Amino acid sequence: MSVRQDTAPQLGGNLNCNGFSVSSLTLGNTMNGNAQSISNVKNLGVGVSANPTMGVYVAGTYSGGITARGLFFQPSFGTDVTNPICMNGGGAMTSGGSTANNAYTYRADDWTTNGVTISNLHGFYCANLAGGTNNYAFRSLVNRNVGAGTNYNLYFEGNAPSYMSGNLLIGTTTIPSGVVSNLILGDTVDISLGTGAGTKVGASSSQKLGFWGATPTTQYSTTGTTTGFSAGTGTAVLSGSTFTGNTGTSAYTISDLVAALKKSGIIAQ
Repeated sequence: MSVRQDTAPQLGGNLNCNGFSVSSLTLGNTMNGNAQSISNVKNLGVGVSANPTMGVYVAGTYSGGITARGLFFQPSFGTDVTNPICMNGGGAMTSGGSTANNAYTYRADDWTTNGVTISNLHGFYCANLAGGTNNYAFRSLVNRNVGAGTNYNLYFEGNAPSYMSGNLLIGTTTIPSGVVSNLILGDTVDISLGTGAGTKVGASSSQKLGFWGATPTTQYSTTGTTTGFSAGTGTAVLSGSTFTGNTGTSAYTISDLVAALKKSGIIAQ
């Protein structure tokens, strides 16, 4: 039995295989459709056989340009769409009594480089956003959990350093004019510290610190300052008298203490 080959076959309705399956289907480079769907397909392979544990499995070698993409979404939205979403994630577990240890809406795994040197590998990369009045590279609405568990808006478990070149705001969205790369705390925002070993502000005497706009300075250590002394009335005080505070060996005059407080900005000049 022979079947005449049609070089331009067209389907005007549904394709019913009557209990059989199509083992191979070549769609060419494009598949055009308007409000069409692929129904009852749980696993789809693009460039590779479908994987039963993956909804969409994309593999293969992509070339032909400096920038190549495994998946690329660039839809156009009508003016009647007030909340356009380019790509949306989330899932639903089937009912049952088992426990899922880890669920990932979006997950970035390491690459297999096959000997190729990648200069900069990004788990998530956001280009400069400027199209909106307010632009957010990442926005989270996760609230504090008042139950047994704990919720985090950001949780970094690795011990690699974190880098920020802009301001870090806590408890406020107001940025003082001209301020860049600062830690800015809002009103009523306190700094809570541990009750065990404690916290150091300035881990060594060579690190500089300043208060209330004073130029940061290293730890003040000059002793024996007597200049700047003015005698007043009442009980006499010697300008050269020194005090150790009954701790350590460094003995300071009162002028030493005043100079240290002034230079660090704790009291006014």
